[in-house]
Amino acid sequence: MNSTTLQFIIKHADDDPLQLSLQAHRYPEVDMAMAVRQIASRKRIRTKLPQFYNELNVLYPVQLSLEQCSSEQTAVHKAKIAKGKSLVDLTGGFGVDFYYLAQNFESSTYVERQEELCALARHNFRVLGLQGYQVVNQSADDYIVSMPSVDWVYIDPHRRDASGHKTVHISDCEPDLTRMLPKLLVNAKTVMVKLSPMLDLHKAIVDLPGTRQIDIVAVENECKELIFLLSSDQKQNNIKIRCFNYLKNNVVQQFELDESKNSPPIAYASVPLDYLYEPNAAILKSGAFNAIARHFNLHKFHPNTHLFTSTAYIPDFPGRIFNIRETKLLTKQTYRYLQQVYPAANISVRNFPMSVDELRKKAKLRDGGEWYIFAFKNAENQNLISICTKP
Repeated sequence: MNSTTLQFIIKHADDDPLQLSLQAHRYPEVDMAMAVRQIASRKRIRTKLPQFYNELNVLYPVQLSLEQCSSEQTAVHKAKIAKGKSLVDLTGGFGVDFYYLAQNFESSTYVERQEELCALARHNFRVLGLQGYQVVNQSADDYIVSMPSVDWVYIDPHRRDASGHKTVHISDCEPDLTRMLPKLLVNAKTVMVKLSPMLDLHKAIVDLPGTRQIDIVAVENECKELIFLLSSDQKQNNIKIRCFNYLKNNVVQQFELDESKNSPPIAYASVPLDYLYEPNAAILKSGAFNAIARHFNLHKFHPNTHLFTSTAYIPDFPGRIFNIRETKLLTKQTYRYLQQVYPAANISVRNFPMSVDELRKKAKLRDGGEWYIFAFKNAENQNLISICTKP
């Protein structure tokens, strides 16, 4: 990238890339194709990858590689886990995970089958100041044939088939991790796998023997990644599951499952108490509803209603907390009451016979405002409406 193109990118960082591409004849000294791609890419990663964004000489790949790469926040999370002498990343991609992971190792190898991504990686790692790495332009399947023994292997299987459709099963991803896993567990002390949060957690455990730890990572209450750690000597019945929800202002909600076969039964409440507790996305993905109830001494409403209640205010609960103002049994009169008293509200439903849109239409409520309406089923199979505010 020449200096004229770089200055053009800086000057037009907030402009419309499409409009700029139509003006290429006005800037003959600018590599307009390069500039437009850089400006469009930088817009997409401004908040996702702030460190990359702040380095003006970083170059970006096609849009799909940017969509699939980790955010800086989730990459840093993985880097807090992985440390050792040697690392191999078998699915290098844009290189975000590799860049952060490699800083914890004496030597690291980036493996990627696409030549363009390898060229970008060499350039970007250099301008970002990364040390002690090598870039290998090879497929993961070919590389592991002669892969040396290492401390850590990282792999992020591509979750789209040849037609571009998202895959459901781990074995349908590229590369097929289930097929290569025996070889990886022989050659690496630890295998770290990044998986889609859409995958079934319990099936993934079955598909990946040797799993010893799973981190479920959410950002702003949106589940982003499942991170599996595998070792050859791990017994499948002793898996640590940790839930993280990264919020603004460096706030992190964290919960580790601590369940045993002899755990006491949980308590149920037919009617809400003083506070309503809604678990965050990582907890919901883990299915750790009984563990949450026991740990925080909460009452649940129904086995399939994943909301909790208590007379106590628990500020470190991993999720949202609400003051319960009043609760109504769902009847025809309830719709009219809601419309008259709470004409605008934020609605959530849990184990309830109506969707949010259906309930909003029935009660003729506007979206938004200071009120939060939770519609759910209790242990007596009654449909309840709780009106809440934030504490």
